[in-house]
Amino acid sequence: MYGFLSKLKIPIAILFISAIYFIAGKIGLVLAFVHPSVSVVWLPTGIAIATLLLLGRKLWPAIFIGAFLVNITNEGSLLTTLGIATGNTLEAFIAVWLIERFANGRNCLDRPQDLFRFVLFAGIISTAVSALCGVFSLTLTGFASWENFRPLFFTWWLGDMGGAIIVAPLIISWFNKRTLNLKITHVMEIFLVFLLLFLVSLVIFGGFSTVSNGNYSVEFLVLPYLLWCAFRFNKRETATALFLLSEIAIWGTLNGFGPFAKGASVNASLFLLQAYMNTLAVTILMLAAAVIQQRQAEESAQKSEDRYRTLVDTSPDAIVVMDLQTKITMVNKQAVNMVELNSPSDILGKDAFAFIAKEDHERTRENLAKLARVKRLTGVEYTIVRRDGSRFIASTSASLLNDKKGNPQGIIVVVRDVTREKELDRMKDEFITVASHELRTPMTAVKGYLSMLLNGKYGVVNEPLRKPLVTVAMATERLIELVNDILSVSRIETKRLKMTLSVFPLRSVVEDIVLSLKPIIHEKHVALSDQIDKDVSVQADPQKLGQILTNLIGNALKFTDTGEIVLHSEEKGERMIIFVSDTGVGISCINQERLFRKFQQVSSQQAGRPAGTGLGLYISREYAKAMGGDVWVVASEEGKGSTFALSLPKSGTRLAFDVRQRLVMQMSNASLVDEQTAKHPSS
Repeated sequence: MYGFLSKLKIPIAILFISAIYFIAGKIGLVLAFVHPSVSVVWLPTGIAIATLLLLGRKLWPAIFIGAFLVNITNEGSLLTTLGIATGNTLEAFIAVWLIERFANGRNCLDRPQDLFRFVLFAGIISTAVSALCGVFSLTLTGFASWENFRPLFFTWWLGDMGGAIIVAPLIISWFNKRTLNLKITHVMEIFLVFLLLFLVSLVIFGGFSTVSNGNYSVEFLVLPYLLWCAFRFNKRETATALFLLSEIAIWGTLNGFGPFAKGASVNASLFLLQAYMNTLAVTILMLAAAVIQQRQAEESAQKSEDRYRTLVDTSPDAIVVMDLQTKITMVNKQAVNMVELNSPSDILGKDAFAFIAKEDHERTRENLAKLARVKRLTGVEYTIVRRDGSRFIASTSASLLNDKKGNPQGIIVVVRDVTREKELDRMKDEFITVASHELRTPMTAVKGYLSMLLNGKYGVVNEPLRKPLVTVAMATERLIELVNDILSVSRIETKRLKMTLSVFPLRSVVEDIVLSLKPIIHEKHVALSDQIDKDVSVQADPQKLGQILTNLIGNALKFTDTGEIVLHSEEKGERMIIFVSDTGVGISCINQERLFRKFQQVSSQQAGRPAGTGLGLYISREYAKAMGGDVWVVASEEGKGSTFALSLPKSGTRLAFDVRQRLVMQMSNASLVDEQTAKHPSS
């Protein structure tokens, strides 16, 4: 019917709805005992609210026409009829506007909070507007006395409230495009509940037993069947059950049966019945909405869990979930296969430490403590033990699992076997090392012979020949530098960078670097100011530190034509910061962002400067990080110069100790990988 009405043209729909409203209104006026225009049972209110909510407020003329026809054919004047029709129309229009704005529109019955607003807007506020308009219209035109204003108002209000709370949910739930569950067991259960409710309602209100004829408070006997509907079915069945009970109760009360027909007037009996039914309807509908919301939440949680399980099971990596005591609570099939077990039950409930090599237990505990602080750890490698006792290197990423309040409840770990990758890295490293040495040896010979040629060892070299020889010598030097840089990058990426840490005065290395660069400094006529603190010692690899400083100071010399280069140091916590400042060409913001990437460099050739390999700053930063420090751009402005900074751990600090321990652990892991790849070259 909803689809039929929604497809009708507006004028036809207005006529159709007006006719329904008119018929329902005439039925309601049959029960107008306190006044010909005031009934305590008023179905049209529910019809009007449901119609405008489902089909749109544009159909408000249908409500006005229907209400006008109902009242113009009843007692009263044209003015009275217009006032009542206006009140009825405003009632539905205001209710729907408020519901759409604040109560989730046509889905207002789905959640308890939305249903509460529906009752407030449609059942209380809007119906009060209609009652006020109607009773004022009657009293102002002389068709009702002012002495009867209050009883007329409350009767009108309660009648409209019943229509809004009982009839409107019935129509909304049936015509709001909801699918029906037609499973035979479901249909049979509904039939049974409704049959029992019908029979119990007849017992209470039908006059077929002494219960309905006597002065007994048995209205609560319907509660189990209404609760059955609320807990087992949808809101459609619940609203239908309430409507069925309401109609039987009204019929029985009119005939003097039931707990509300106790010798009072018919209107008073119906008034009490409507108050009871409205209260009961709100309670049961609210309960049904809560049950539906809980059911939807459970279904959503189940779908989410199914998606999560599918995601976990289809992951190429092993995934392990454990509680805060490292007891394993969930694994995927990749985790089972990784340790060569038969099923998840072989892992579930066990301590994660059972699958970690004993020599890694202490480091694992330290990392768990660190995870509690930082919430996430990535790229941590452990030695994992298989069922047969064999071992492999695994790279792990761990994250805390928190509850809704943010409290940690468990740990999820993604585990990846990197033994094969380690083997490939070793092979690549060996290849690059061999290739680099094979290239470096002949290039060194070429460089030596060129040097001897240019120095006249094999005779005088004339000027026409000297220029190409100098060009070849410079190209050879750059090629040797590139081979050395590539070899360094290979060692960095395969984590085979060897560091020989020692404690020494920072000044000693700086003085050696400055001394080696003096010829270039004099050639460029650039002043170099060495302000490094003499009394500070650092922990570093002297050779790697020398390469970093040579790169930073060399770059400053390359890009500075006039002015000066300043070296100075500053203590900051457990670190010593070395600054290299120049008054050179500066670096743009765009170039600063990519300066520390591999094979990236400032476009120096445009300024007539020799090009580098684009690896110097990348290698410098990686060296610094390996020693517990960093390299970064402090400030740079085109045309004004740049300032670079290098940080290193001060000797005797906790940071220096941690860096040393980390390097020791990395060296032991590298040795273990060599051992494992030698034993299991194809694993």
